[in-house]
Amino acid sequence: MLAAVPGCCFGGGAIVAITCVRVGGSHSYLAAQFRRLAARRGVKRALVAVAHSLQGIIYALLNRQSTYADLGAAYFDQRDRHHTSQRLVARLERLGCRVNLQRAATG
Repeated sequence: MLAAVPGCCFGGGAIVAITCVRVGGSHSYLAAQFRRLAARRGVKRALVAVAHSLQGIIYALLNRQSTYADLGAAYFDQRDRHHTSQRLVARLERLGCRVNLQRAATG
């Protein structure tokens, strides 16, 4: 069960409900975090983990009196491009494909 953040108006159950609404069908950082965690840990544990992240975000926003800037759904892929590309190449090679990567020209 989630403990409420001191000074926060949301209880433990409400924050999980808000997380369900926030994550469902969304193209946001929290939705991407949920999908990554749900694949490894299961849906319930992922919801609680994302609710915990959301609780920390709410606390920081209220404490600093700032606005929320979403990192985006592609954050985890962009964070470490080399590792992501190597992981995907290895997956394709396990499926029997031969892969040769070339960087696309950026304009």
